[in-house]
Amino acid sequence: MPLFKKAPPPPPPITRIGPGTRMEGTLKTQKAVELHGGFKGSIEAAGCAHFLAGSDFEGEIRSGELQCRSKAKGKAWVAGVASFSEEARWEGELRYGALRVRPGARLEGRVAKEAP
Repeated sequence: MPLFKKAPPPPPPITRIGPGTRMEGTLKTQKAVELHGGFKGSIEAAGCAHFLAGSDFEGEIRSGELQCRSKAKGKAWVAGVASFSEEARWEGELRYGALRVRPGARLEGRVAKEAP
């Protein structure tokens, strides 16, 4: 039996915009993004962009993946999977590699699959 236990690997790095926070501008990150508050502007994320319940997004986003559980408006280019939960409300343009839409989600605007 080993004397020392290996520490668990650290969680993946995430850029978080907390509840009650409203931001405007440009966000570029090699990490995943979690939006709990409001954001207006441009997001470029190599990882997954999570728009959590209660958040509000307006602008343009380019990301590896997108998980939307809130209200969002603008243009999105998602290299991988774009997922929309029951409470998601998307308005604008969406280009994606793959799409998952749960019953109850609402997407309005231009939606198109683009080859990666």
